[in-house]
Amino acid sequence: YFPAAVIHCYEPNVALSEILACHLSPLQVRCFPEAVGRCAARIKLNAGNDSLHSVAVAESEGDVRQASLAEALGRIGGAADLLKLDCEGSEWDILEDTDSMSRVNNLTMEYHLWAKPTSALEDIKELIARADLRITYQESDPGTTWGMLRATRR
Repeated sequence: YFPAAVIHCYEPNVALSEILACHLSPLQVRCFPEAVGRCAARIKLNAGNDSLHSVAVAESEGDVRQASLAEALGRIGGAADLLKLDCEGSEWDILEDTDSMSRVNNLTMEYHLWAKPTSALEDIKELIARADLRITYQESDPGTTWGMLRATRR
């Protein structure tokens, strides 16, 4: 639908590189073997039960580079029409970068309350509102510590 779209993908789990390349090969997508966070850093991925549950941990000797959200946005011209976050808890850190988030027009994401144990859904909603985004959809299963939401520029 959007043949002129510029799409960047960030995947820090090198174990997924081959399958990701296979899925992206027919598309015009540029893939970076990096994580994204509030600041540039080095991280280590702590694998969960499978590749879907890896969690990034800041570690100066980490084997994975983390680009800042500002850097990732700079690579595509300084702003994004859509930012998709599925980063197993790192969304808290990313959403704190209100300057960079102010350059995102639409957001779709998973949120993970377990990543910040003293948090509640209202805390995520407050971070999104600080970026001047309005939540248009939110879903979570009762009794779970994660969910999904979408937001758009006000």
